[in-house]
Amino acid sequence: MRDIRFRGKVYPGTVNEGQWRYWKLFEQPGDMIEAKTVGQYIGLDDCEGDPIYEGDIIELDLGSCKAIVVYSDLDSGCQYEGICLKHGRYPACDYKGDDDDYCEGDLFAYVMDAILVIGNIHDSPERLKESYDDSPERRTSP
Repeated sequence: MRDIRFRGKVYPGTVNEGQWRYWKLFEQPGDMIEAKTVGQYIGLDDCEGDPIYEGDIIELDLGSCKAIVVYSDLDSGCQYEGICLKHGRYPACDYKGDDDDYCEGDLFAYVMDAILVIGNIHDSPERLKESYDDSPERRTSP
């Protein structure tokens, strides 16, 4: 059975404000959770074994790209994708089978040992700006 779990930050103005809560499907997180911070586990872990959630900022391919993990609207058959400001969209499937059975274009399947969670859009949005400003396409001469 698929591991369906979520995370979200405790609502501002409460005792545990700003703390992350983790829960599984049909469980209650125990605190009021700020809806915009809720993200689902995508079924994959990064190269250090940390779970990857929607809203995470990941570093792909040993620093060549930083991407946001989002729910996918592509027709690739993959539920999630990483959106990289330099290179576009990377489908991310949680299907684990023979190499020939991965979704077409599922780059996450081939580089999981080179994907690292480096933050999330709620706690460290500056990580996205770093990626955007450091890309060669965005650099300008003085």
